[in-house]
Amino acid sequence: MNKELHYRVHVTSGLHEQQQHQETIQFFSHQP
Repeated sequence: MNKELHYRVHVTSGLHEQQQHQETIQFFSHQP
């Protein structure tokens, strides 16, 4: 059970990092 919770947190934080990374790419691609 504890392992499952840790896995969920890891996956959620991974998705969040991926989303931030995409936003950063979009930000730089908008630069002239």
